[in-house]
Amino acid sequence: MDHLQDATEPELELPKKEHKGIRPRVLVIDDDTSFLELADVALTEQGLDVRLAADARSGLMEALREPPDVILLDIMLPGEDGIDLLEALRAEPETHDIPVVACTALGERESGALLPTVGFDGVVPKPLDLRELGRALLAHLRAKSSE
Repeated sequence: MDHLQDATEPELELPKKEHKGIRPRVLVIDDDTSFLELADVALTEQGLDVRLAADARSGLMEALREPPDVILLDIMLPGEDGIDLLEALRAEPETHDIPVVACTALGERESGALLPTVGFDGVVPKPLDLRELGRALLAHLRAKSSE
């Protein structure tokens, strides 16, 4: 299953966390292992420190263990779905203000109006366009680094 439409680099300059000496950290939560592998490679090539989780429970544990700068979250997860996980993330002091971008195969009609109202900071549709993903990450990382 090809979840990445454009294999070229998005040519983005992501903000570096120079003052902390570490790269911006992104947590990708998705039950599709091929998607996780592709996202890992693509985002690592963009200079991000990528963490991966294959379900809601391990995603929440990883976010609490090492809070990322931004989270990419699939909506349709087994067991607890992405909306349930978002509620859990917003309820924890360590993760309540982390930008969460939904990555979903749900169509624009299904997700466009719903996802921002439940608290997602953005939506990136699947199949994933690396340029669109890069723009979404860049916007949220810049906003977070200016705080």
